[in-house]
Amino acid sequence: MFSVGFGRDKDGKVSMNFGPLNRDGGERRLNVAVTRAKKEMVVFTSIEPEDGRITAATSRGVSGLFEFLKYARNGASSMTRQLETGRREKDILVEKLAEILKEAGFDSRTGVGTSSFRVDLAVRDPGNPDRYLAGIMADGLVYRNTPCAVDRFSGQPGVLRGLGWKILRFWTPDFWKNRESVVASLTASLRELEAAARAEEAARNENNGA
Repeated sequence: MFSVGFGRDKDGKVSMNFGPLNRDGGERRLNVAVTRAKKEMVVFTSIEPEDGRITAATSRGVSGLFEFLKYARNGASSMTRQLETGRREKDILVEKLAEILKEAGFDSRTGVGTSSFRVDLAVRDPGNPDRYLAGIMADGLVYRNTPCAVDRFSGQPGVLRGLGWKILRFWTPDFWKNRESVVASLTASLRELEAAARAEEAARNENNGA
């Protein structure tokens, strides 16, 4: 349970004074607080994301708090475009796979995330560009920079699945040894996820129409 202990004053205004979050490095305190939960987090707050008067001078900690409140209220879909942050280091293999998948009709983004852990390749849903169809993880830079095997194979994928991501994997030796087979397998899985997404939308629309 995450409780925001700040609110409006007697005039109904938010002062934008959030203590340690206003200081340099305040974003690290926020990061520690919001990344503890492994399965679910319930946020209690009396302020809304729109209450934040964010400017160029606003500290990263405070601006991060209001972005987190937006995420908590609206879900992952509201953060899709923001998550496509600048690339850090290029992973040649992942870049190559992104090019191949584009030829197959799947638009994707590399290095998606807001922390040191990023999804190697996030594939957009062709029928709904505001959401991701799946995340593809490889044994590339992100994998090598994760020191703990439990985090590599359980923790990180588990957190992503809890947020609604569909996770696919491939391995570098397999890709270089038999690229066609790896690409065919990934493409087939993406086609299945796309078909399932369209079926869910059709059922939802039918129920709403009823």
